[in-house]
Formats: sequence, structure tokens, C-alpha cells
Amino acid sequence: MTRYQHLDALRGLSILFVILYHTYARWPEHLPAIEVTKELVFFKYGYLGVNVFFMISGFVIFLSLDKSKSFIDFLKKRWSRLFPAMIISSVVILFLSVIFPMRPHGSPELLDIIPGIFFINHNIINISFGTEIKSLEGSFWSLYVEVFFYIITGLLYFFIGRKWLLPCLIFIALMSSLLITISDELVIHKIVYGFGFNFYFWFCFGCYLYERINNRSSRLYTFTLCITFSLMLISESIYLQKGLILVCLCGLFYFSFYVLTIRKFLSNSLFLYLGMISYPLYLIHENTIIAILRQSYVFFDDFNGFIFTIMSAISIIFMVLIARMIEVFEVKATFWLRNFEETDEN
Repeated sequence: MTRYQHLDALRGLSILFVILYHTYARWPEHLPAIEVTKELVFFKYGYLGVNVFFMISGFVIFLSLDKSKSFIDFLKKRWSRLFPAMIISSVVILFLSVIFPMRPHGSPELLDIIPGIFFINHNIINISFGTEIKSLEGSFWSLYVEVFFYIITGLLYFFIGRKWLLPCLIFIALMSSLLITISDELVIHKIVYGFGFNFYFWFCFGCYLYERINNRSSRLYTFTLCITFSLMLISESIYLQKGLILVCLCGLFYFSFYVLTIRKFLSNSLFLYLGMISYPLYLIHENTIIAILRQSYVFFDDFNGFIFTIMSAISIIFMVLIARMIEVFEVKATFWLRNFEETDEN
């Protein structure tokens, strides 16, 4: 594996955890069979795989910023990376919703593609324009948080300076955790949670590790991040079991850069393959998997645990195949977009 190739494997491991969470723990009101699995640790906390995605994004953000000529150039690169898969996935989701209509989030409307393709939280759109649209998929929330993070980091990097980027991000993360801990003001909580500032520790941890590997970190950063992590646990009222899992996630991410045994474990071909298609797979999987399983309850007279296990495996594999097809078109579309941008600049 190349120096940072294991990040793809971490993406694969993370998307696997997220899928298992959505399939075996997220929707007991729609899937009675998961009453026996929803409390199992690997299923119950699978959604924390998103935190790993945020750490990876924080780590690679400096790579992207350092290679960008300007704030606009940076945003163009981020847009050309995210938009093709999003628009293709949105069309696929609309199509699949017709075939598998028993989605837990209900039947989507055409206008529901707007939040996804513009990467803006649907609540902000609804408040601004008096509309009642929703996201095609609940999982899109993390994309809204991530894109806003890109905007913040781009502004800080190009208008304040690279050396101030990480300190400013750590300050945002620290103040967000502190405000949630000490303030009962609903407006403050809405701002922090609405823009995803409560997740900035995870972005910061990725940024911090990148700088540390490149000998640009300091003990002050380490100390401040430890304080931020502690405040985050307090502010979110995180209990022991979940707290230990979060510590393990940080440890896995951190030591994957320093311990060869961990990188060898992550070199598993399954993780690498899932990592390659993790973005489109993340976008499309949740509602369709649950819809397939809900319709299976209607189809089978005796929908027991064995049938549920088989059908859930088939549903996941089906989503993987669809995501692979999207990834093929995404690569071509991204290549075309970047060539178009370069031609337009020349």
C-alpha cells in the first residue's frame, strides 16, 4: 500500500459499519426482526463510521488546499469531486423509489433533489424560501456538514493564512463543545448543531494528524484537542460504552499511520473495494435496503430470522453493485468536468 492508501480501506470499513447500522439497528419500527440485533455493539454504534469519514476529510483537506491556486479553485475541485456522484445517485434514488416504494423516509418528490445537488441542508432552504422539501436520503446530512467545513477551511486558508487554519478550526471545535456544555440557549444549540460545528473535533483531529506527520504540530494543539474531546463527551452526555468506541476510533485512525500491522489488516481487499465505492454507496443505500426488506415481509408468509439474514445480505450486495455502476460513471463525469474546467481557464 502507498503511504495514504489505507485511507481508502478506512473508508471501506466505515461504510460497512454505517450500512450494518442502518440494516440491523436503525429501523426496528419497520423491521421487527432487528429487535434481536439493534443492541449489539457493532450494529448499534455503526453510525460512528461517519466520524471516521470526517477525520479522513480533515486529513486530506490540507492536501487539497496546498494544491489549489485560490479559494475558487479549491471550491471547484471539491465540487467536481462531490457533484457527479451526487447527481447520478439522486437520479438512481428516484428510480429505485418507484421500484421499492416502502422507504422509511417516504416517497421522494422531484424537488427533493435540490438540497443534495446544492449541498445545503433542507431546513435552511425551507426557512429561507418557505418551501417544504426534504433530503432524498437522511444520510445526506453529513455532506451538508462536510461542504460547509470546506467553505470554512477555504476561507481561513486563503484569507487568513495556512498557519492559522488549524488553530482556528480547533478554536471553533473547542468553543462549540464549550457552548453546548455551559449554555441552555436554544439558538446557540441550533447554530452549533445546524451547521455541524459539534463534529469539528473529528475534522480537527484529521488536520492535526496530517500536520503532525509533516512535523508541523505542537504540544498546544495536542493539549487543546484533548480538552475539546473531553468537553465533547460531556456536552453530548456520552456514556462509557460509546466513549470507549470513540477513543478506539481515534486510536485506529492515529495508529494506522504508524503501525504496519494495522495497515496490513486494512489492506483487506473487501475494505479497499468498499472504500473505492464508499461515496455513492453511502448516498444510496439506506432507504432502498430498508424498502426491499419491508417489501420482503409482504412477499414471504413466514418471514423468520433466517430469511431476514438472507434478504438483508442480498439487499446489501445489490446496493454494492449499484454503487459500483455509479462509481464508473462518476469517474468519467469527474474527468470530463475537470478537463472542461482546465479548457475554460485556458
